[in-house]
Amino acid sequence: MPIRTRATDEARRLWQRIATDIGDQLRTARRVSGLTMMQVGAVIGVSESEVSRRELGKSPRLTGEKLAVHGAAVGLRLSVKLWPVGGGVRDAA
Repeated sequence: MPIRTRATDEARRLWQRIATDIGDQLRTARRVSGLTMMQVGAVIGVSESEVSRRELGKSPRLTGEKLAVHGAAVGLRLSVKLWPVGGGVRDAA
């Protein structure tokens, strides 16, 4: 019998992959800019540890606005798009 995955569970797994990719982009841009994590943190108002968590895709407090500001500090511009895939949440009854 095939295992069914819930759309919300799949969305969480997808976000983790995206967060890791975004972190890689933030790290690469920071290094290309010749900045340290401490310098980026000072500019955007977070600790060096938080910059590291974001670059690793492990920041639980990362919002779209914070991501846009962090990206701008290292020369990146945020772009987000959602698209319909059908379905959605339905009543369990």
